[in-house]
Parts: sequence; structure tokens; C-alpha cells
Amino acid sequence: MSLSKNEIDYKIVFEAIQKPSLVLSNDLTIITLNLAYQKSTNTEAKNLIGKHISEIFPDHPKIGFKKETSTNSLTTILLTEIDSVPFFRYDILRPNGIQEEKYWRMSTKPIIDNKNEIIYILLEIEDVTELVAFKKNYPSQDKTTNTLLNRLFLLETALKIRKEEIQELDEVLELNNGFNQKVLTEILDYKYAIDAADIVAITDQKGIILHVNDNFCKISKYSREELIGQDHRIVNSGFHSKEFIRLLWKTISKGGIWKGEIKNKAKDGSFYWVRTTIIPFLNEKRKPVKYLALRSDITHQKEIGEDLVNSEGKYRDLFENSLVAMFINNPKTRKTIVVNEIGISLFGYKSEKDFQKNYEPEKHFENIEDLEKLEKAILSTGEANLDKVALKKKDGTLFWAKLFSKLNTQKDAVQTVLVDITAQEKIYTTLKISEEKYKNIFSNTLVATFTTDIETSRITEVNDKGVALFGYQSREDFLKNFNPILHYVNVKDQETNIVILVEKGEASKIIEMKRLDGSLFWAKFANKLNKNNGIAHISILDVTNDIKFQEELEEKVVLRTLELTQSLIREKESNDMKSNFVSMASHEFRTPLTTILTSASLIKKYEDYDQQELRVKHIDRITSTVNHLVSLLNDFLSLEKLRKGIVNGEVASFNLPEFIEEIAQELDSVIVLKKQHIEYNHQGEVIVLQSRKILKNILINLISNASKYSGNNMPIEIHSIIISNTVTITIKDQGIGIPIEEQQKLFSDFFRASNTGNIKGTGLGLSIVKKYVELLDGKIYFESQANKGSSFSFSFPQLKELA
Repeated sequence: MSLSKNEIDYKIVFEAIQKPSLVLSNDLTIITLNLAYQKSTNTEAKNLIGKHISEIFPDHPKIGFKKETSTNSLTTILLTEIDSVPFFRYDILRPNGIQEEKYWRMSTKPIIDNKNEIIYILLEIEDVTELVAFKKNYPSQDKTTNTLLNRLFLLETALKIRKEEIQELDEVLELNNGFNQKVLTEILDYKYAIDAADIVAITDQKGIILHVNDNFCKISKYSREELIGQDHRIVNSGFHSKEFIRLLWKTISKGGIWKGEIKNKAKDGSFYWVRTTIIPFLNEKRKPVKYLALRSDITHQKEIGEDLVNSEGKYRDLFENSLVAMFINNPKTRKTIVVNEIGISLFGYKSEKDFQKNYEPEKHFENIEDLEKLEKAILSTGEANLDKVALKKKDGTLFWAKLFSKLNTQKDAVQTVLVDITAQEKIYTTLKISEEKYKNIFSNTLVATFTTDIETSRITEVNDKGVALFGYQSREDFLKNFNPILHYVNVKDQETNIVILVEKGEASKIIEMKRLDGSLFWAKFANKLNKNNGIAHISILDVTNDIKFQEELEEKVVLRTLELTQSLIREKESNDMKSNFVSMASHEFRTPLTTILTSASLIKKYEDYDQQELRVKHIDRITSTVNHLVSLLNDFLSLEKLRKGIVNGEVASFNLPEFIEEIAQELDSVIVLKKQHIEYNHQGEVIVLQSRKILKNILINLISNASKYSGNNMPIEIHSIIISNTVTITIKDQGIGIPIEEQQKLFSDFFRASNTGNIKGTGLGLSIVKKYVELLDGKIYFESQANKGSSFSFSFPQLKELA
């Protein structure tokens, strides 16, 4: 029986399929198998044809082939998606007698005749041994990354197998007329198999399409009628150069097999990638008469590869542009694998290559015990954290750092993050010296000095003079047993002292007191209250002797002592403020400075003319961030001026409603960004005699807060009224409000409510507002409810009295 040319072509094509493949009958008996399968499994076709599939894969975990349940096994095969079938082990006996451990994954495709009945089954086997080994050796902590690596690795493994197994077809087989029915059946099997396995097209020697299979139509979205008679320019994406196409034709026109990856364009305009093998069919003169193109869809693999490249670039950019030193070392050799620019600069090296070659940890640790402690912790727990460690630069300069190291899962690399805290250490040392200085003044002053919690009346600190004055044995004895009621001759004197202190912030009075032994003495009190923390500082001078004759002299001594005490208080408050500012600055400045440095770094990269928009974007971001930093510093400087009493407001007569409307217009450019609007009304007279500057600062601060802590499209209400020579202004919002348990601290320095979240602020605004209101001889009060909004009102005289 003679075979047609097409049937011969399909046999050749089936033998050229890259994946190991078998063709089964509908009772799961092996009809034929390709060379790739024989090579991968070290078997021969003659030993397998005619056998049941269960004899080949008896231990497949998903399908469970059994001869007696062929129908069920067939159904299971056909309904099983390739991605749902797990890997299974099927070892290979190599010619050298060694049993090789192998893992496989199976996919199936039915071959349907014109009656829509299954006549054959194409079974493809995929070697995933390297993927299984990869998963065992490199378990991922991130599920998404693991899945991505899994799929990419699987695709790369399949590519490797295809490259290894594809054999160049040098000539078209010529068959004689003596083939019998069995050979014809085998050829038909190849034809069905190749149609189901790949994207197939056959062209003449000029590239005109003669035949395409269903897979070609499906991926290109063209019908067979639209493709036949066209050349491959119909799916040309324009991605590849003319030189690329020229070399392709040069190869196949000389009878060579061309292999490569091509980007095509479908009918709907979408793009897809195919891995392509073009095989020329030669005549008796070894000239091409037809070309067979076998393609497989690799679009998803390409997308995954691009995602990985982008992801790797993103994380490398974060590493290289980090604001802290980062490097990775080999734990066995201590040699540096990689280091970022901050790390190179911090240790004083010239380049990454210089760092990698010359960095030796023992040369950079001031105390070798710290290095030993670090390495011991890494070996025992996998990580180490040193809050403060003394290190040396390459030139010997000492610096302080906070260091965190962690060993990776494979235990072949130690990742280290190092933060330079030298500046913080200098500030801390300065504050510590100042604290010791004033602690010494406190302990050795010539008068009894105490600190008291005004709410509990509990003494929290006392110097030696105070212990001796009241007759206690020691400081500890005093703090444990001192009870004010036991030492006041008239208990009401204590109550009066506290009332005056709370109302005025300070008090000075001569009171008769009792010692622990009951003896009486006259004490002159000088008290001052720190309203921010509720602590009263008390100086007591014993004025019993010559109280009448030496009162004037002792008054001077008391005043001098009070000055020293107040100086101590001011210095302590200043130190507290500096400490709070350092804390606030380290928190509030870090993110803006990071934004500035990152944008500045990125601007350097945008050198081309067409990247002007990106440069402007980052310049605007830097400008916005700098304005925010200036606002933070202005708050701090305003508070400092108010504390020192150097804020002067020139008094003038002006129209209050017009003044408020002017301020509202100034702030309109800010609140319009959140689509907010101001609703203002006024009652009563309109003329006031006050400081426009101070009143403007108050209104801008309160209106800005109302906008900042309110959502988009929310109104901000402003009411003003002048009645009985008193001005009252109210600013009301519908924002996040203030938790009731935190409202008593609202006007404290550096206080921010717990529900402010990521909203920027220093915690100084309302403290500054309160002090400004007091300069107007006014009072401020508020009402607030969490998640419903706040209403701030302040009152002051309509006409300020001129000094």
C-alpha cells in the first residue's frame, strides 16, 4: 500500500516532537512512541508497543492505572488538567547499570475523528527532576515568589529538554510502495499526534501557507480560510529586525533547520511568543520544496521572565539606594559578597571592589569581644542584634553604630544592616553631662529643694538639705515616710499653697512647719509648677533665726536661690525640649529626608531630554518635602519664642469679618486639594482693637488643623461673634475627633492623639495656639468626639488695653 506525501511528512514530524510522547488506543494500549521518549527512558519501541499503560507507570499517584478498569482510567486521563497532576517518581535504568532517580509529570490530549469519537490518546511526559531538586534545596518563605520560581524553572527545564532532544532532520525519508496496513496506521497515528501536540504550519518554498492546524488558528485568531494562500507576514508583529528575518530565510533556503523564538501578532492586535523549529523538505536535488514550522506557545514564560527581571531590578535599586549601610558576607570566609554605596562610604573604602578585597571585620571592631559575640549569636540562633557597638573606619576614625545581622536559609550568607548612630551618641553624651551638672547643683545647693507630684502631693526628689531640715535620716527614709500633714502646723497652708500654685503657676510664702521630732521652725517657700508634667519644684529656706531682723537679707538669699532653682528648671525644661525635639526630628525628619535623597538620586538617572517630566515630578516632591520640614522647624521656633516671651504683636484697629475672610482665601489653595470648603458667618459689631499678627497665627493653625484631620468634601465652619466687649471665634470640623481619654493632654508640647495615624504633625500646634490666645488676654476651650469632629473656640477682649 502506498503512502501519501502528507502522511510521510506527519511521521517525520511526530518523530521530531521534542517532548517524550506516546500514542495510546482507547483501551490504553501503546500503539507507538517517539524517539524522544526512547532516549529519555532508555527504552526501545519494540519492547513497549502493544503493552498496557499500567505496565509502564504502575505507581502513578493521581490516575492509578489498572487493566481491569480501563474505561475509568481513560475517563480520568481525559478529565485531568496538566497543572493538577502531581509529580510522580519513575526511575530509569541506565546502560551502565545505575538506577537513576527521576520525577515526571504527565499530560494527555484526545484525538477525535469526524464522528467526534476518541480514536487515539496522545500522552506527553515531562521530566521535572531538576524542579523537584530545586524545591527541596531552596524552600521559599514567600509563597508568591516560590510559585513564580517554580513555574519559571519548569519552563526553563522544558526548554533545556527541548534543546537537548531536538535532532536536526537532514533529509526527508523516502518510502517504497511496500508498506503494509500496519505502517499506514502508524503514519496516521503520527499525523493525529503532531496536530494535537504543537502549532503547525506548512508553506511552499516561497513561504505561502499551504496548511495550518487548529492550534495555529486558535492562537492567531485567524480562520483557516483567512490563512491559506497568505505568507507569514499576516502574523508579523514588527518586533524583529529585517536582519533577523533575512538570516532565518538564509538558513532554511540552504536546507538547514532553523530554531528560535518569534513574537507574532494575532488578528485582534494582541501579541504572543512562540518557540519555533522550521524544517525544510528537500527534493532529490536537496532543494527545499516545502517548509514545516512547529511552534509552541511561550507567551506566559516570557511574561514571567520579564516580571522577574523587573522585580530583581526593583529590589536591587532599594539595596543600592538605601539610606543605611547594607552588606552580605560569607560566614565561613568572612569575605564580602556584595555591599551598597552607603556601606562603602561609611567604612572609608574607595569602591565595592576595594571593600570586597580588603574588608576584614576584625580590623573594624574597636572591641574584638563584640565581633566574637556577634558571630557566636549568628551561629547559635541565626541572627544577632547589637544596639550600640564601637567600630572603626579604614583610616582608624571611631564611630558608633547599631547593627543587625541574619543568616540566610541556606546558611551560606550573612546579611547585615548597619546604622550610623554617632550623631545621636554625641547628643546623648552632651545631655548626660548637662544632667549630671544640674543634678550636682541640685544636691549641693544651700537651701532645701524638692520636686512634688501636684496631683498626689508625693515628694519625688529631695536634696540633702531638705532631708536634714525635716529631721529624716536619709533620702530614702524621707521619700518613703514623708507625709505633708505631719509637717504643716496649719494643714490649710498646704491647701492654699496648692491652689495658688495651680492657678498662677508659682507661689511664695512663709509658713510655720514641724520637724519629725515635733520642733517648730519658720520656712520660706518658693514654688514653681511645670504645667506640662504636673511637677512642682519647691525651695524651702529656714528663716527661724532672726526672722524679723534678717528678713530683708534672707529675702535676697531666697530670691537668689529661687533664681538658681528657676534657672535649673529652665535648663531642665530646655533639655527636655531638646530631647523631645531630637525624638520628634528623628521620627518626623526621617521619611521626608528619605524622600529627598531618593528623589535626588533618581533625578541623576533622568539625563535624557524626554525625561524632563520625571525630573520635574521629583523636583516638586523635594520642594513639597522641604516646605514640610520648614513648617516643622517654624513650629519649634515659634514655641521657643513664646517660651522666652519675645513675641510682640502690634495692636491695631481692623474689621474682624473682613480679616477672617482674607485668611480663609489664603488657605483656600490648601483646603481645595481635599475638595473642602469654608462656611463663615458673623454676628454683632465688626471692629476690634487687637494684634492682627497673633490672631492670624491662631486662625491659620486652627483652620489648617480642621482641614488636615477632616476627610475629603467635608465643610469647615467658622463662626465669630462680638458681644459685651468680648470676641468669640469658633472653628468646627467633622473630622476624626479626639479620644475623650486623651483630651486633657491636648495642649501639651509634642502631644499627638493616638488616632492621628500617618497624618503629619509635630504635636506643637495647639500648644502654640494656647500661648498665642493668652497673649491676647483670652482663653481657649474645645469640644470633641472621636470620629465625629471637633469644635475649638477662643475668646478675647474686643479692645486690648494698651500698656
